[in-house]
Amino acid sequence: MNKIYEPFLKSADFYDLFYKNKNYKKETDYVLKKLSNKINLLDVGCGTGKHSFLFSKYKINVTGIEFSKKMINRKLENKYLKFLNDDFLKFKPKQKFHNIVALFHVVNYMNSEYKIRKFFSQASNILENNGRLIFDSWNVIDSKNQNQPTEKHIKTKNYDIFRFSKTRSYNDYIEVIFDFLVINHDAKKYHSFTEKHKMRPYSKNFFLSLAKENDLKLIENKEFLTEKKITTTTKSSIYVFEKKYSS
Repeated sequence: MNKIYEPFLKSADFYDLFYKNKNYKKETDYVLKKLSNKINLLDVGCGTGKHSFLFSKYKINVTGIEFSKKMINRKLENKYLKFLNDDFLKFKPKQKFHNIVALFHVVNYMNSEYKIRKFFSQASNILENNGRLIFDSWNVIDSKNQNQPTEKHIKTKNYDIFRFSKTRSYNDYIEVIFDFLVINHDAKKYHSFTEKHKMRPYSKNFFLSLAKENDLKLIENKEFLTEKKITTTTKSSIYVFEKKYSS
């Protein structure tokens, strides 16, 4: 049996600590303006559910779907929000959605042509007519910083957690390598582990070809959050596609 790849399997317990300064509300409010309506929304690769929860506060019926069971924070579930531990590429919902979002570079974790093609076809199949598929994606990898390691340190009452990261570039994908050191002061123990995240940037033209195959029309593509025009140095952009059924 093939081993299931879960990039955050070992670091899930610390995930929110490392991204505690990420402005989830700003991102949610930004995407909110691009939804087709506020009836329902599927959040693909929802992680710990921060975006999902914030969308639900606007009384949108939100379903967050996440492949990694350890990432899901059930405590955030409410009247408007439920989480599913499932693989979106194999997901068989009983309903269609007016909006599908995939944020924080989820599409770049679709790191093979099969996966990204399946992502588009699956989204198209479960979108309502005029429904929208919205995601952010890496455009350019900064080659000057690819081999420069970075370090982040998180301190809590009982733990010191260090994360060292570096990036390697290959022909059609990149690999982000995270080395963790976790020091438990109460237990007077420490442990270390490594996670490797294989990710793939895609071109706009490739996305357009997939959209055409799946009755999706691009209605917006700008720099993520800033709304600036895409240039050769743009690192992250937002794509908004709308479902148009063939007559």
